[in-house]
Amino acid sequence: MKMGDYWRQMVVRLILACGLVTASAPALSAPLQYADDLAAVRRQVAAAHTPIMLVFTRPDCPYCARAKKDHLEPLSVSRDYGAQVVLREIDSLNERLALRGFDGVMTTHRAFARKYGV
Repeated sequence: MKMGDYWRQMVVRLILACGLVTASAPALSAPLQYADDLAAVRRQVAAAHTPIMLVFTRPDCPYCARAKKDHLEPLSVSRDYGAQVVLREIDSLNERLALRGFDGVMTTHRAFARKYGV
């Protein structure tokens, strides 16, 4: 076997091995869950004394997309921190996405965001 053939085979094996490792690795992030019932979330986390982090986003905001992708989505599935905070996304421009507020009253994501000055 020629030296060039040997290295070519080694590179192919390395690429295949990397593919197998990547395919078997756990997901590093997951999409944030849209808020739909904050009253239920509040009851769920009350006993555990877990904070709720509301993430207000806009679909046209590149900073929102970057923060979600690089920080918030990985945080939500982190073994160390994922269970220590409940993350919910509020689409601050969405008038059709229904949301039950902390007070149990039905509203929309947009109206909820406006209520809190976002």
